[in-house]
Amino acid sequence: MACTSLVSAHAAHAADTVDVDDASETQEALQNETAENAQERDDRPIYSEIIVTAQKREESINEVPMSITAATGQELERLGIEDTADLVKIASGLNYNTTAYGAPVYTIRGVGFQDTALASSPTVSVYVDEITRPFSIQAAGAALDIERVEILKGPQGTLYGQNATGGAINYVPNKPTDYFEGSLQASYSRFDQLEVEGVVSGPINSALAYRAAARYVNSGPWQQSYTRAAELGEKDEFDARLSLEWEPRSSVRFLLAGTVRLDNSETPAPQLFQISIQNPQTPLDPAYLSYPRAPRDNRAADWSDCINASPFEEPSGCVPLRKDTEYYTISLRGDVDVSDSVTITSLTSYQDFDRFEPLELDGTTFRNYESIQQGYLKTFYQELRLTGELGLGGNWIVGANYQYDDTVDTLLQSYSASSSAQIFGIPLGPTQPLNEQEINTYAVFGNVEYPIGDFAVHAGLRYTTQTRDFRGCGQDGGDGSWALISQAIQNLLITGDPFVNSAFPDPSQGPGINVGPGGCGTTGPAPTFLPEYVLDSLDEDNLSWRAGVKWEVSPDHLIYANISRGYKAGAFPTAATARSVQLIPAVQESLLAYEMGFKSGFAGGRLQLNGAVFYYDYTDKQIRGFLLDPVFGPLAALVNVPKSHVLGFDASVSATPVDGLTLSGGIAYVKSEIDGNFSNFNYLGQFQNFTGESFPHSPEWQGNANIEYRFEVFSDFEAYLGGNVSYRGKTNAGFGELAELAIKSYTLLDLRAGVENDTWRLQLWGKNVTDTYYYTEVARLFGDSLVRYAGRPATYGVTVGYRF
Repeated sequence: MACTSLVSAHAAHAADTVDVDDASETQEALQNETAENAQERDDRPIYSEIIVTAQKREESINEVPMSITAATGQELERLGIEDTADLVKIASGLNYNTTAYGAPVYTIRGVGFQDTALASSPTVSVYVDEITRPFSIQAAGAALDIERVEILKGPQGTLYGQNATGGAINYVPNKPTDYFEGSLQASYSRFDQLEVEGVVSGPINSALAYRAAARYVNSGPWQQSYTRAAELGEKDEFDARLSLEWEPRSSVRFLLAGTVRLDNSETPAPQLFQISIQNPQTPLDPAYLSYPRAPRDNRAADWSDCINASPFEEPSGCVPLRKDTEYYTISLRGDVDVSDSVTITSLTSYQDFDRFEPLELDGTTFRNYESIQQGYLKTFYQELRLTGELGLGGNWIVGANYQYDDTVDTLLQSYSASSSAQIFGIPLGPTQPLNEQEINTYAVFGNVEYPIGDFAVHAGLRYTTQTRDFRGCGQDGGDGSWALISQAIQNLLITGDPFVNSAFPDPSQGPGINVGPGGCGTTGPAPTFLPEYVLDSLDEDNLSWRAGVKWEVSPDHLIYANISRGYKAGAFPTAATARSVQLIPAVQESLLAYEMGFKSGFAGGRLQLNGAVFYYDYTDKQIRGFLLDPVFGPLAALVNVPKSHVLGFDASVSATPVDGLTLSGGIAYVKSEIDGNFSNFNYLGQFQNFTGESFPHSPEWQGNANIEYRFEVFSDFEAYLGGNVSYRGKTNAGFGELAELAIKSYTLLDLRAGVENDTWRLQLWGKNVTDTYYYTEVARLFGDSLVRYAGRPATYGVTVGYRF
């Protein structure tokens, strides 16, 4: 599937636009086009090559010297791919998981960052029309009304910036049209899920056009308690986009776009499968210790009816498991052709994301561990670039960009029924870790490609400098208990006894904050060990680069080789912090990548084969690990792995053996490994050497396959039957290769059948039709429960669409 279009010619043709002067001519052109469709249906190619902008200019996908998977919006609709997380069904080497704290993580070819923080910079960046969505949680809703999606594998630092060491995912939304068109689509499926989507587009005048799209999803619960009559998992999502395109003259173009996403869905509960006591000195309720383990059923789970909330924010002290997330973006793109061969482009955007997300984390009705995730992300982005052409088909790009991020990430944690509920005999109430950052990023970049006979060489550079200003702490959750424990820790560090007063300093004599309900309880450095907010700054710069050559052996055969270096920015952790050393940042990581590949077409375009081999040399990979503390033992922190590597290959095929039948598939092998001599603590607090281990959430084998057969049933209707199968190999949820953290391999099968013409579409579909039990995450956090996060069960539905 990689490097070729996944859409049939019928769908691609239906997406074409017609350049006419007014609406009446448009309608006539569309009628003529429909007649031509019927006449040409028998001899058209099933798979058509598509144009991508992977290198920030339009070019054929099979002429781009890198591994890419691309799919059109109509292909994604038929496959039931509604969000970025679903792209694993078509892109070999791409993996997705949601951490226990609700943070999504995207991994390409083993390169990912398994952090739980809201404001973590990723290794796989997501873009909408080349404008970054800088944090992975903002990728939700990006697939609304899109023309296509491009999944770029390997470091993309020179053109897309840092935090794309694994790759990049670029969504290209449909643009306003200079003729009137629209569509309505409704789906109904298991769990009473109703999804309605509408699009309308057209001209306002000869120079101005609009496009509006909206989608609403509502469903009943899909999870069932296995100990009582209760259900969970309702969905309530709304996405919308409004675009205005202004072209006052042929050489000047502006695109203004605004989006909104509202999510009030219930948050899922995990499955308890084992109890691992953190502190054996604290007795636990026998009913918790004997709590029934969850059956191997995707729907089975258990949870508390509501989550403890701060008395400062919720008088009742309890909130339901329902998120309240709002996300707004506005962007402006301007293109001015200053000559026939030179264009200046400006990209400006502002984004505002707010989060409130209560989470059940222990999989029982006890309050062993639960959390309320809160925070916001505000981003301003500006890019200015020049693109131009060189003689003989060469091209160049130079540009600069600035990005400002203002982030707050906090979580209210409660563990009153856990073995962590007492420290020094003092009952521990809620705590509230805090991570506040202001990030300023500046970059300049350039890229050039120049043909030499049948060869073309390309090279690119990007210099980036970034400053992160940080304020963080492990705050008291409101009842004052963590403040008392913080005082005891200070006493212990100074006098050797937690109950011998250490003459707590007057806060006015130093930078510390008076510890009380809601105050900062993170113990600072010697000699006073004063609890205080940690104020820190991380200043880093780097030079990303890329160089390569491609050889057009013939019009249907391309061979390429690349070498590139990319960087992921350093990071401050969001963690329950007893000691200030836990908030020392992890420094930036770098990836030196070598890749060789080919793209070959055969039989007049009926067969396309693509493949690549790669080797990544990893330096300072960031992971969630532990630091050893003399009081608490291992404490959570971000650490750098000095040396590691990844090697592997991916391959794809698309074929049309006979008219009407299309086959496609992809396979990826990824072998990641820690090098040198690296040791740290596993989740049990045991010191262990991790050398030779694979990265968590990085399966060695992954594959997918798709089949579709189309045939005419009426004069202007086609029927189709299809199926998609995806396989993910076994992996592990953490370092240490512990059996309880194993994530088993699984295979999912989706089926579809439908009829359509240029106006109507009716499709019956099923996802995970074999009802395979699988899970994508395993965790034990600050409670005592080992839990799994199961995937969705078998789901069946019907979709009706109308285009006008």
